[in-house]
Amino acid sequence: MTDEQTSKPRQVTAVRCSFCNMAIRGGLQLESLAEGSEALQAQERLILHQDRTHTLRTIASYAVSAIFAVLAASMIMWAPGNRELAANIAAGALLILAAGIAGVTRFRVTAPAFSIEGDQQHKRTAKRR
Repeated sequence: MTDEQTSKPRQVTAVRCSFCNMAIRGGLQLESLAEGSEALQAQERLILHQDRTHTLRTIASYAVSAIFAVLAASMIMWAPGNRELAANIAAGALLILAAGIAGVTRFRVTAPAFSIEGDQQHKRTAKRR
């Protein structure tokens, strides 16, 4: 049955941006609409905004990663004598967190008594024949 046959008004839930007229419908479906002489300028503004946002997000994640690495180093350097083990464990956790934020997907730590490994497998979207 279509909407004309049931005579019910079709309800479309969409959030529309007042700046670029982009509609976001139900998750990740994006619809961009620009008409007339301002269409190219609206598309240019949209692309510039997306580029700035991506750059800001990348720089912010590297900054947070660097802050965590500096905190981990300072925990090791200025730990009191009776709390060195706890400081080393916390610093190691901060370093692993900093590496994850920076985008490291594979790491390995080996000591005489233990070994720690981490790996993230990337799923391929294209099928090979």
